[in-house]
Amino acid sequence: KKTNLFLLFFILYILYSSRMFLYLFSAGFVSGLLVTILFHPYDRALFLSVRLRRPFLTRSHWRQPFDGLLATLASRSLSAGLYLPLEDGARIMVNSIFPNGGRVATILAGNTAGILNALCLAPVAAVKYRTWGSDNDSAEKKKAITTKPRNVQ
Repeated sequence: KKTNLFLLFFILYILYSSRMFLYLFSAGFVSGLLVTILFHPYDRALFLSVRLRRPFLTRSHWRQPFDGLLATLASRSLSAGLYLPLEDGARIMVNSIFPNGGRVATILAGNTAGILNALCLAPVAAVKYRTWGSDNDSAEKKKAITTKPRNVQ
């Protein structure tokens, strides 16, 4: 029942404060775009170094630095865009439950927003990492959205 009440609160919050939602979402979305474009080559090289168990500065990690950028742009921009309205709504809800919550209320609101954001965007993140593939594995990129991951039953 608490979960249903929580979701109902968020839906009502978004419907009644759509202008604030749009402002917060836009601010997060734009910051997500900028950060993604700036740091994508480093994120991809780090991912490949861990996945392929090679040093971070291996030359092949940097040959196509913007490979998979579109999926990463979608994921990061949506994540950043959704976080601010979710955190704002969670803060309002937590403050109504714990009026003098202080730092604990802030921590609860931030964690609630992060959990909801992760639940919403886990499928997008799975596609993003599948499209990064390996150095030049275009066949894997084509199958990224249509194939079933190995460990899923």
